Amino acid sequence: KNIPGTMNVTNSSSNNPWQFNFRFDEQKLAELGLTPNDVQFELYNALNGSKAGTINLDKEDRDIVVKYDSLDTSVNPEKVMDTPITTRLGPVKLSSIASYNVNQALSTIRRVDGDMVLTVESDVVQWVAPTTIQPKLEAYAASYSYPDGLSFKNAWENEANKELIQATFVALWLALFLVFAILVF
Repeated sequence: KNIPGTMNVTNSSSNNPWQFNFRFDEQKLAELGLTPNDVQFELYNALNGSKAGTINLDKEDRDIVVKYDSLDTSVNPEKVMDTPITTRLGPVKLSSIASYNVNQALSTIRRVDGDMVLTVESDVVQWVAPTTIQPKLEAYAASYSYPDGLSFKNAWENEANKELIQATFVALWLALFLVFAILVF
């Protein structure tokens, strides 16, 4: 957005407002004989309830769901951290075995050939040639400090045009060869 000549800059990600990220104390989990999956199961049941059966009311089957009384519809991190987790030594609060932070989350992740892809696109201001903006974008992308495991790849219109032109020339030479081969036969 800060590169002169660009406008309507968009990207392919859409962020959720927030998510809770829990970090478990591995040593405490081991002492209590728990795994992160055990805690996840307990949290899911605490927040969403556990199906205990069905009942037929007004000719309609309805699920019977058992929920913790302490967690109502207004869930906040402090209430979640007070959730009791069942262990072989008795119940413990989630806060004694985990900590949390709140940050933004991607609601959609696009993949190409198994790799997670985030596409950034931009229009150019009228009377500005894309070929003058492209080197600035490439320089910015090359100098950007990416976290481990992330990188960038050019996917400009010029890259697509270059591949198209190469394919056209290959097809042209192949067609010429076939025409001469047919004429010879």
